[in-house]
Amino acid sequence: MNIRLLKAKRVERNIRQKDLAKMLHLTEKSMCQKECSESNKFKADEMISIADALGLDFEEFDAIFFDHRLSNLVKFSRKSFQHNEEKVELRSEGDKLRAVWYPKEKKLEIVRDRVKSVFWLHPITSTYDVKDTEVKD
Repeated sequence: MNIRLLKAKRVERNIRQKDLAKMLHLTEKSMCQKECSESNKFKADEMISIADALGLDFEEFDAIFFDHRLSNLVKFSRKSFQHNEEKVELRSEGDKLRAVWYPKEKKLEIVRDRVKSVFWLHPITSTYDVKDTEVKD
């Protein structure tokens, strides 16, 4: 997670950390811990809310929360989609991140820290539906 870019975008938009915390229904302390963490501690719905509040485009969203790994996954999926593969998987062992892109369904599953976040892209509106679930052993 790129904490400097997140803070820079928040400051650029004149949004205080405590205002973002209130919007996300978090305590100021919890927001500070999430925003200052080197690894991404935000839930899927929180990431989408932050992206909306800060007016982030996909590249900024990817840069802040996933260090450009989602862009790489989409690039790989274009190649795979041509070969009719149903999914493309990306793993990063450093922060235990696993992302799976399903090109036909426009669905992205991200598993990190025992939480699975699923993003569905609506091609017409370019908006996302999100869902977080606990990963069982």
